[in-house]
Amino acid sequence: MKDRFNRAVLFDTTQNSWHGLPKPITCPAENSRKSLAVYYLTDVPENTDKRGKALFVPYGKQKENKDILGLIKKRSSVDLAAEVYHAGNLQSTPKHEK
Repeated sequence: MKDRFNRAVLFDTTQNSWHGLPKPITCPAENSRKSLAVYYLTDVPENTDKRGKALFVPYGKQKENKDILGLIKKRSSVDLAAEVYHAGNLQSTPKHEK
């Protein structure tokens, strides 16, 4: 989707709603990207697949980087995600690789 002034994108966040920024954002220094996420939560319908954390997908050379693959695995696990995000044990995300 091409960026455009004053554009809003609305979509369901489901297990199959792939979205993201695979390449670093580049723009003139006087501009910046602004993002606002708003969630409307409801009770989970019956017979719905259990969903854990968001799944991050490696891009380009990230597919070969064991550190990034390990971080993706931890972030996607309900049991292990706290290890990534806990303030006392914060792991920085490896820098983007093209």
